[in-house]
Amino acid sequence: MVSKHNDRYISIRPNSKLKFFFWSDPFRLPRNDEILSKLEEKEIQFVVALGKHTMNNKGYNRIQPLIEKSIGVNICILDKDFAHLDNSYRFIELYQILRKSKSFKYLKEIYIDAEISNKIRNLPIQKKLTYVFDRYPKEKEIKKAIGNYNHLADLIHKDGKKFGIIRSIPSIFEFEKLTRNVPYEEIKSDITVFMTYRIPQGREKEFSDIWFYRVAKKEGDNIFLGDIKDGYRSLKKDISICSYLKKKRVYIYDYYGFQKFCKLGDLEPYKYKLKQNSWESLKHISKFSSMEIIDKILRLFK
Repeated sequence: MVSKHNDRYISIRPNSKLKFFFWSDPFRLPRNDEILSKLEEKEIQFVVALGKHTMNNKGYNRIQPLIEKSIGVNICILDKDFAHLDNSYRFIELYQILRKSKSFKYLKEIYIDAEISNKIRNLPIQKKLTYVFDRYPKEKEIKKAIGNYNHLADLIHKDGKKFGIIRSIPSIFEFEKLTRNVPYEEIKSDITVFMTYRIPQGREKEFSDIWFYRVAKKEGDNIFLGDIKDGYRSLKKDISICSYLKKKRVYIYDYYGFQKFCKLGDLEPYKYKLKQNSWESLKHISKFSSMEIIDKILRLFK
């Protein structure tokens, strides 16, 4: 791919046809027949978040209108926490419950949402640092979690479905171990989706266009966009950048926020000029370089 750019701008243009997936809980799925028909026409799919208490008839009744319209339905299995080293066994148990649900035969792909444990996320910074260093995972713990998640992958594959991991960035191995996250590279997933959020948790100001461009360029074929719930101001730009970078899939968090603030026409990529920003580029390079250096230092203390 040849980039048409000068010192100040990158010319963004549509370059690939994107597949779109909306994240949703079962109780905020669309039910209006006209809307469902439009979603079917655009071949949009859903990733529905289900936990133990929604893998039942009540959950199925919410999903049923999508199934009747032949809209792709996929499931993200939820525990009380994100998927990480300490609860890997739970997802095998939850998958066995899901297999008994009425919706199971219609499902195409099964996901887990792999992130830092809420036990760590919710601690103040001093206690957070103490916790992660005191709880640095032993090799036995890592192997056990890898075994459990690969067993989950085998069960999903045996049922003729695909296994996906939704994961945060950056993808730095030792940093992920330190925070007791899932060791992605050793798990047999079919689909990896990178969360590339313009507005991180707890912030209001969006990262810049050039930040998104550089992160998206670095991170895989599939991109998860958010946070839509308070008005995703740059959604159209980010979709255009994804098409320009020849991404395959765009996942959007979440459908409820999207239908409040956006319309389906916003999913169409368009041409625009992305302004280069030397300072933003330097910050981006410095951030990822420093994290890679920290990763190498952490490896020395294994």
